[in-house]
Amino acid sequence: MKMEKTLSEITRREWIVWQWFEDTLMGDEDRRFLADFKRTPTEAMDAAEEWDFLKSVKESPEESAE
Repeated sequence: MKMEKTLSEITRREWIVWQWFEDTLMGDEDRRFLADFKRTPTEAMDAAEEWDFLKSVKESPEESAE
């Protein structure tokens, strides 16, 4: 199963289950990603941790530089 999505369209479950490869051409406005192979259990655990970490960073308030 191959699918193509923008980064914002990829769900947490899809990110964890599939390996995603960027397929963006120079000048493309949106970054596009292709899912091709299922992750191994170890890769899936790493992807889940990565997703959760990036989400926490995105949701944390900006720190001001003092």
